[in-house]
This record gives sequence, structure tokens and C-alpha cells, in this order.
Amino acid sequence: MADASASEKDKIDALRFIKMQNLVGAANNTKWNELICEVREWKNWKPPFRSKWVTGHISEWDCEWCYHLPFPFIGVKWLDLYFIEEIVDVRRHQSIKEHDHSESLSELLDKIGLSYEKGKTTIRIWGYLPKCFEHFDETNNYMLNVFKQRY
Repeated sequence: MADASASEKDKIDALRFIKMQNLVGAANNTKWNELICEVREWKNWKPPFRSKWVTGHISEWDCEWCYHLPFPFIGVKWLDLYFIEEIVDVRRHQSIKEHDHSESLSELLDKIGLSYEKGKTTIRIWGYLPKCFEHFDETNNYMLNVFKQRY
């Protein structure tokens, strides 16, 4: 869950950076756990994500919601969710349709009470305040190609 960590050092480092930057919590483990559990239950699609840690590290895009999440979440400054699902015909190597999941994600985030901002293709969930808009709504198309639904 959100507080999982291979090392206690990760939590200690995160707390040190939080204090140094005078960050204020916008999320907590309970809210992160609700998000994680809900998305893990989705059968047909899971949003690609990336995160920025309070240390400054920005992850690559990923879509594996069991082991690749940015644990422990105490160090997550923000979490981006890419909400466009692109259906691709691999025989023709072309997109045949897109599905915008922003409404269902927004409803979930509102229900949980997480603070977020919606962009053109991305929702950013704030782990800490003040809000950081660095690289907001940017996507690395090469990386996202890996996550597209295929026929």
C-alpha cells in the first residue's frame, strides 16, 4: 500500500526534503490507498502514470499498478495520470479511436478528496503544496506508445 517501502531510509529522506522545502501535505496514505485500490480493480484499462518525488526525481511513464508505483507515497510531490486510452490497429499501425477517461478519474478523485488539476491529456494529483506545475500536461509520446491498447 501507500506506505510500503523496501527501506526505512526512503521515508527518512522524504521527510528531510519535505521539511527543507516547507511542503504542506495535500494527500495522505488513506487517500492514496483508496486511489490505488480502486484503479487496481479496473479490468479493461489502467491509466499510465509518472510521479515527482520531493527529492526532485521525476519518473518515467509506467502503467503497472502493483509493483511500480512510487512507494512510499510519503515522498510523492505529485502524481500524473494520462487519461487518454488510444485504441490502435497494429496491422495498419494507426490509431482507430481514443477514449477520454478524465470524467471517471475526476469523479474518483473528487470522491476520495484528492486535490488535482486536469490538463489536456493529464490529471496531476498533488501530494504536497504549494502546487508544482513543472512539466504539467507534457507527455513523452514514445513512452506512451508502450501503453496503448492494441487489437
